[in-house]
Amino acid sequence: MTKFKFILIATIIFLAIFFRCSSREELPADLPVIAFPINHIIDIKLSEFVDVDQNIKLETNTESLIGVIDKVVFFEDKIAVLDRYIAKGIMVFYNNGNFLYKISNKPEFDFGGAYTMQDFIVDEKLRQLEVFDNSNRRILFYDFNGKYIGKIEVPTMTISFEKIKENYVMYRRNMASADTAYNYQLLIYNPETMKLKKHFPYSIQEGMSLTPLRVLYKYEENVRISSWFDNVVKSSNVDGNIIESYFLDYSNKSPL
Repeated sequence: MTKFKFILIATIIFLAIFFRCSSREELPADLPVIAFPINHIIDIKLSEFVDVDQNIKLETNTESLIGVIDKVVFFEDKIAVLDRYIAKGIMVFYNNGNFLYKISNKPEFDFGGAYTMQDFIVDEKLRQLEVFDNSNRRILFYDFNGKYIGKIEVPTMTISFEKIKENYVMYRRNMASADTAYNYQLLIYNPETMKLKKHFPYSIQEGMSLTPLRVLYKYEENVRISSWFDNVVKSSNVDGNIIESYFLDYSNKSPL
């Protein structure tokens, strides 16, 4: 019976992925196309496309050890590096590589139970780091010296987030849940009005979304998002309106 259940579950997952990949919606006829002609796959060197003016060697000590780099943000004369699951914290260095401090999720740094550092952003206007604590649905604030300032509660968990005009733009993964926010790709939350706007509902064609967005990042006063399996890049404003969209045409050599 156990073997039968395993086979059934594996079959359901396979079919979900198959229909998710094979049932793409038709693209709008007027969608601008950016062609990426790929004649053959080759190995490339990053140095052929990027000029490296300086290599920064980060200081290594018991607090600054990094296992995996999940995110890097440069601000003022500093570099912030997020390592979610190995170092379990945000290591901040001067731009010459000297270690400055670590924001950690160890108990001595916590403010009400264990938490998970899912993502962080830097608000240079307010001069603070904002850390998304997924486990407790809150955003923690630290000044540029690593001192804890405060926190706000948020109504949902997130995969990644940005901040635009005092609003938090959050991406959510679709999954089975009584929380209807899971049915939307993008959530916009205003902590002052306590309003949560939901945008871009998952379609039936997308089935079980087992993978998150590939890209969510701030660009000027908008966010750019790129979903899996459709090669479309969209720009959205804080009201959830699509300003522009582009289809990346890889011909039959799509990396997806």
